[in-house]
Amino acid sequence: MNEFTAFLWDRRNNDFLTICDRTYCGEGGHLEKKMKYLSFRIKIFILIGVLFLSVSSVYAETADEYYNRGLAQSRQGNLPEAISDYTKAIEIKPDYAEAYYNRGLAYGRQGNHPQAISEYTKAIEIKPDYAEAYKSRWASYFMIKEYDKAWTDVHKAEELGHAVHPTMLKLLKTSSGRDE
Repeated sequence: MNEFTAFLWDRRNNDFLTICDRTYCGEGGHLEKKMKYLSFRIKIFILIGVLFLSVSSVYAETADEYYNRGLAQSRQGNLPEAISDYTKAIEIKPDYAEAYYNRGLAYGRQGNHPQAISEYTKAIEIKPDYAEAYKSRWASYFMIKEYDKAWTDVHKAEELGHAVHPTMLKLLKTSSGRDE
């Protein structure tokens, strides 16, 4: 037997493989070359995995995934993050009426009613029978005291089958001085 003995697990035969030849185990021998080759393959495999994860996180998200993440952010009160996710959903799917609508809700919750109105209007342009968008838009018009526009949207929401709460109607009537 030479200066040392190496034991390797032979998966094909499910047994230990004993290698004792210096040409195989010694410095510069076959075993060292195989280990370097295996080490190189493992590094490449890890690099490919890291690249895949990086690329997939950037490109694999769909408009619906951004939209759903926006909904979750909004529920948690993270409105800037929600707006960002809705924006990304809209960039991917420009006719995403629900994303415009929910981005409008987030702006409204921030008190930015003019921007909320713009978002609701875009949702309505895409989906003209979007009763919820009319309802939310009239509420934003109400908040900035544009009562005539609020009344128009109240009527349109009701026409589309969305009942406006009687208390809200009473508040609009009192604030606008009208009884429509």
